[in-house]
Amino acid sequence: MLRNSPPFTRGDEVLPCLNIEDKSPCPLHGEQALSDAFSSISTRRKDHCRRFILLFLLLCILILAVFIAFVLGKYISEWHRNVDKPKEDLWRVNQSTPSPSPSSSSLLSSTSPSTPRLTSPTTTRLPPLPPDTTPFHYARLIPLGAVKNSTLDEVFVPFQSTDDEDWAVASHSSELRMQRDTFLVPLSTSITPVQYEIHMDITRFSDLRQITANVSIHLMSYGNSTDEEIVFHAGPEIRIARIRLRSGDHNVSIISMKNETSKKLYRILLKESLKRAEYVLDLEYTTSICESPDGGVNCYFEPTENVTASKVTSFTTKFEPALARTVFQLTVRHSSSLKVLSNTAVQWTKVDGEGESITHFKQTPPMSSYLLALAAGEFVRLEMFTRRKIPLTIWTFPEDLARASFAAQFAPKMFDQQEEELEVLYPLSKLDMVAARSFSVGAMENWGLVVFDSHTLLQQTEIDDSMAMTVDRHHHEYRIAKIITHEIAHQWFGNLVTMRDWSELWLNEGFASFLVYEMLTARYPHLTEFEYYNRLAILFHKQSGVDRPALVRSLSRESQVEAAFHTTHLYTKGCVVVRMIRDLVSAFDFSAGIKRYIRNNAYGAVTRLDLFASLPVYADHGAENERLDEIIETWLLNEGMPEVTVSRKYDTDGIRVTQRLSRANRYRIFLYDEKGGVDPTTFSYTDNSYNSEEGSRVVRSAVEQEKEFDDTLFDDLPIDYRRTTERKRQRHRKKTRSGSKTRESSDIVVEKRAEDNRKKSRHSPSDRWSIPFSYMFGSIKSTEGQVIRQFWLKNRSISFTDVELSPTAPLLANPEWAYPYRVNYDYANWKMITKLLHDNHNEIPLKSRMQLIVDGEFFLSQSGLPHLYIYLLSYLQSEESLGASLLGLDAVHRLIESFQGSPVLPHLIRYLTPVISRLDRHLLESQSDVELASLWLLDPHRLTRFYQLRCAANLTSCEREEDVRAWFLRGHYSSDMHQKTTALCHYLAVNGGGKEAHRIESELKKATADPILLQLSTCVRDNPKLAETAAKIVVAQRNAAVYDSVLRSDLSQQHYNFEFRRSLWKSIGFLSETDRRFLFSVDEIVKSLLPSWGRIGIHLQFLNRLLSWQDRVSTGVLSKFFSSDSPSL
Repeated sequence: MLRNSPPFTRGDEVLPCLNIEDKSPCPLHGEQALSDAFSSISTRRKDHCRRFILLFLLLCILILAVFIAFVLGKYISEWHRNVDKPKEDLWRVNQSTPSPSPSSSSLLSSTSPSTPRLTSPTTTRLPPLPPDTTPFHYARLIPLGAVKNSTLDEVFVPFQSTDDEDWAVASHSSELRMQRDTFLVPLSTSITPVQYEIHMDITRFSDLRQITANVSIHLMSYGNSTDEEIVFHAGPEIRIARIRLRSGDHNVSIISMKNETSKKLYRILLKESLKRAEYVLDLEYTTSICESPDGGVNCYFEPTENVTASKVTSFTTKFEPALARTVFQLTVRHSSSLKVLSNTAVQWTKVDGEGESITHFKQTPPMSSYLLALAAGEFVRLEMFTRRKIPLTIWTFPEDLARASFAAQFAPKMFDQQEEELEVLYPLSKLDMVAARSFSVGAMENWGLVVFDSHTLLQQTEIDDSMAMTVDRHHHEYRIAKIITHEIAHQWFGNLVTMRDWSELWLNEGFASFLVYEMLTARYPHLTEFEYYNRLAILFHKQSGVDRPALVRSLSRESQVEAAFHTTHLYTKGCVVVRMIRDLVSAFDFSAGIKRYIRNNAYGAVTRLDLFASLPVYADHGAENERLDEIIETWLLNEGMPEVTVSRKYDTDGIRVTQRLSRANRYRIFLYDEKGGVDPTTFSYTDNSYNSEEGSRVVRSAVEQEKEFDDTLFDDLPIDYRRTTERKRQRHRKKTRSGSKTRESSDIVVEKRAEDNRKKSRHSPSDRWSIPFSYMFGSIKSTEGQVIRQFWLKNRSISFTDVELSPTAPLLANPEWAYPYRVNYDYANWKMITKLLHDNHNEIPLKSRMQLIVDGEFFLSQSGLPHLYIYLLSYLQSEESLGASLLGLDAVHRLIESFQGSPVLPHLIRYLTPVISRLDRHLLESQSDVELASLWLLDPHRLTRFYQLRCAANLTSCEREEDVRAWFLRGHYSSDMHQKTTALCHYLAVNGGGKEAHRIESELKKATADPILLQLSTCVRDNPKLAETAAKIVVAQRNAAVYDSVLRSDLSQQHYNFEFRRSLWKSIGFLSETDRRFLFSVDEIVKSLLPSWGRIGIHLQFLNRLLSWQDRVSTGVLSKFFSSDSPSL
């Protein structure tokens, strides 16, 4: 690496002899020869004592060497285990797409023929840089984490719901991204850039994938640094050829320049310290583009008649967030056939002597360097205007222009809506939106030049006037509307006001995601509301597993920044926190505070303290005043999400509310020993010490892992609960109450420590939150009405009494799912809630019913009370809301799938058939409303899951016999692919196949079998020959994902093809040991890719315990539940 570097003369920490290559090797003792240096030894007289001492020292050295060898043995052996792995596996990276990234190639610019070259005699000409350093040279800079030694408690089942990442532009993940990891090195604040003058030549990028550039960086030195150097970020492809530093007429001598590839830095050593003055750093460089995704450049190449010509290229620079007040002046030399776009409008264009065009753009306002962008291609435009006559232009390829009509009509309206809502004018003179092909992210919010992937901005081509296509079109337009709204919101949140540090990403993405739902509510009321709560359910699940990052956390490497752009952990969680802030201060005060926040911090870099300074000081919840910043700080810094457990003591009107970190495995009873290893508080739905009778009963259930079903399970609570408290309650009740009332914390007696809610010290990450807790009870139809209590839960737990709450009345916490925390109840309260759901579910608010479905699955489904959860889900047979029903659909599908192959499965399906029938009616009824029908499409797999449920329940709508016959005869089917394969599979499983099975078998023998036929062949039962043929074809794929697909294709017991599974595993057994290792050796392969995976043995133990528990409950508590005379009371 030093071989091609310029000589260092000062500031180096290496030996002097390593700095100058043309010198002869340094002697050990000046000019004295090696023999002369030790010549005194030969003149000494022989001394046996001295020789003995020397021998003894040698032996000591040998013993020490052996000891060191033993110490290093483990390290060496581990290294040899990985010797056959490629170097990329030894050096862990995170591959993701370029959009804002911390190390800057913000010097990307080009040379124009009209720009004079740097010919000053003080210019330092640098030798060409060596080839890019491979990760191996500096892998030790970023230590590799050891493979995790996981325990059962750290094994989590993946969630099946798929995140819709089309609108989240920061789905900044790509298999081609981040070829190396780099530490984030902050630059000195004593020298800051104030202006970039960039001259870029892109005339050679089509054939050589290369651009050249001249850039003049105006620097302001504040004179408080003693370092004689300038350090700046530069991408790995930057090759600087000439450099000069000047201040006015004075040229500063440059000693040398070092390219620190591992840090993506250039370090310039100067002869003198910088004074308090303005300097100009002139650079001339070249850079390769489109060869590595790590350079911030995205290219699309399309073949023409003679050559492969570039149709479009775009680049975005990278930055250090704090450097937000920088202006850019860009001039580009390019082919006259290309249209070039940048952040600002074109100021002038001319043609040079070689026939190439030179385009000069207006100076940008002060902005962060990661927002600088350039796009070039053979574009055509569709221009619209905002209310203030600002041109908003969609740029596409000619053949795609017609597909941009919706975006062109929607974008100006959304622009006006946000500008009117925020009351801060957009500061640029134009806004361009480019539909680029093969763009590595959904979109990038460059100021004034938003670049989209064409699939996220343009309509689909295959659209007709049928009802099905109308629904598809509506759904696709909603996706386009979301991403346009998100990117327009970034023009204020992220561009006009930028976060100061990467840890504050939520200030950009949280607000942009929040505005998506706020701005689109009027246009898409059902879609926005349901999608928010659907994403909230996904957030709860993902933040309850092993990976539950805090919203604000320290980020020290590029890979950590790229990983931070997560659809759920950043976009959804940020949106949820912003919405929580809005609800705590009121919509009016929130709107006024946000406007103040943007106006006060325009063109600046901010932290969350700037946000809190613009919002009301106190949160509006309960009777006690709590500072908003201290409340929200817990939600920003804490990992995961909280859960609240409500335990009631029914004979004394006592209530205890406890909070802790939500963890899924705490409620999986099979993970704990049966002989005393069970944590009583893990599975009890009340606190034992607080309610010993009820608690001990549930603990016994947990330890025994099953609870006998009692026909009175869902009866009203015994009258004993009321014997001594009814009179006391009547004395305390007011004589007249009506409607719904909110009672503050002053109305209840709270027993807690004196210092509770009085500590004002700065919050640090912990597992305690400041939770705006509330609960309700009572009936709207009763004379007393509904009562709502509100107070802050800041300690681990609080206890109080509420004499107005009857022991026979259910308590419902977090009404309307107002705030983002889970709620668990004691056993008796869960029973009362489920009974109320069946008796009159409208007594419970809609959003609370949605939360009960989500929380019921989390707390009950794999506890000692699975029948209670099944009973809760059965209320869905009378649910009118499509949103709650769709969440229930997902829960029912996961429940049935979890018992696939179990003897209790037919009884479970039969019990839930009324729920599936109600879902079938929902699907039919929603077809009359395009937006309601679009709810089914928010999750791309939801319809497939429903088709499986419908056929598993053997509903008549599963298959239409004439359509099935038509497909087998002519290969045509009127329904979509998923409905077709599900219905055909059901038909084959129920009817045995017959001649259809023979046709499938004959078709499979062809050289290229239809994948659908291969899938259908696994549905035919009692046909060993067909099963064996299908199994051999599947195994021949040598693809474990294909194996998983065919094993998970159906849900019902009648589709569970034991014959095929037996043939499949038999065929896998015939594979060579090498093939089996390649397919299933997760210890060797998966652990290198997923360090959190851990040992395969722990996963097998997890599955073994899960299956054993399912066997026990299938023959125990669930068998008794389903055999009861009236299990569905």
